Parts: sequence; structure tokens; C-alpha cells
Amino acid sequence: MNKKCMFCDESVVCFNMCEMHNTVFREELNKIQKDLNNNGNNNSCAELKGHFHNLRYSAIRCVDYLHFVCLSIRLLAIAHIYKSRTEDELLIVKFKNFLAKYLLKKKIIFQDINDNYNKYIMGVVADIDFRDKWPRIYACDDGHYVRSLSEMLIDNWLNKNNIKHEYEKLVEIPNLPNITIVCDFYLPDKNIYIEYWGKYDDAYIARKHAKKKIYKENNINLSELDYNTIKDINKALGVLK
Repeated sequence: MNKKCMFCDESVVCFNMCEMHNTVFREELNKIQKDLNNNGNNNSCAELKGHFHNLRYSAIRCVDYLHFVCLSIRLLAIAHIYKSRTEDELLIVKFKNFLAKYLLKKKIIFQDINDNYNKYIMGVVADIDFRDKWPRIYACDDGHYVRSLSEMLIDNWLNKNNIKHEYEKLVEIPNLPNITIVCDFYLPDKNIYIEYWGKYDDAYIARKHAKKKIYKENNINLSELDYNTIKDINKALGVLK
């Protein structure tokens, strides 16, 4: 039985990759080598390590599987060049550990995004069903009841700055009459929808990106907030004033 590529179901030709992914790997090797030669070699190894760690962090955050694969191949290329220059397999080991931890997880999340997207489009799942796991128990200054302290902070900021807003607005998409998507806030005077992404588990991330895909495909004005951005809510929402 032929061994399968680490990134797809095609047969391996070299470096545990199929012909297509191995070609991309070779191209990355040449590109990185050329960049290093053009920039001089004095600090090349330190630069490789720094670039490797920055790129690994980007790959960890990535939810698009195809993009994740591209970043992973570049990581592997960096690791091989580092080894050739130092005879140190440190980055090769780190790459193997990285791939063992995240590859399958990224495949599953990417599949879940597509599954959630299709369920939304077909009307199989309603967004409000997800929200009902958390009751509206937080009272805002304007009388709205929301589902979290972060949403209360957002609602109170909008009210304080005299920005007309609706809570949990049904997003109407004319060409998708069966879809049921609810956005956290809607600003009718500005035609802007606001989503606060408050959780980070895999199921939530998949649902989040399925919704973002629908917003993007239907040219819906979306402003996104999360825990980090609302730490400075004046900066995050100040553009709405």
C-alpha cells in the first residue's frame, strides 16, 4: 500500500509529501535560500529561528486548512535550511511536534466550518438555538437584557454614545430565505452588524468562521469584537461615533 502524503490523500514521492506538495516545498526552499543570500549570512540562523517561531504562531491561529498547509510547508523548509547550516535538528523536531499537535485538529475544524456553513445555508440549524444555552440575565442601562458581561459592556457603550442599536438582530439575506442567523448587535442608522466572539473552543470557532463566510459572501457590513479588543472599548468602537 502506498504511503499517503502528510497533507492529503495522494501518494508520497518525497519527504512524506505528494508530488504537488513536494514541489511547493522545493520552491519554498529555493525562495528562502535566495532571500538569505541576498540579505547576507551574518545572522541567518538567528533570523531563521525567529521566522520559524513567528510563522508557527500564525499557523496555529490559522483556520483555513489550505493556508495552514502552505504555512506548514514553509515551516518545514525553514527547518531543513536551519539544519543544513547548523547540523542542529532543533527546528525539525519542533516542526514534527507542531504537526502532530495541530494537523488533524486543523482538518477537523476546516471540515466543521464547511459542515456548519452548509447547515446554515440549508436551514438545518438555527443560530438562536445556540444562543439559548446562555439566558439573557444581564441588564443594560437602556433596558436590554443580554447574555454576557462583555455584551453588557458593548450595549452600555453604544447607549452612552447615543448610537441607536438593536440586540440580537435577525440577519435577513434575500437570496437565502431559509437561513437563520442572529447577530449580536445591529446599528440601523449605519447598517452595521456587530459580532462579539466570546468563546474559543473548536466548535465555536467553526461556527464563527461559517458565519463570517456568509457575511462576506453577502456583502454584509460586519464589525468584529473579542475579549482583547473590548479591553479598550473606546478604541474598538470609537470609529462608530
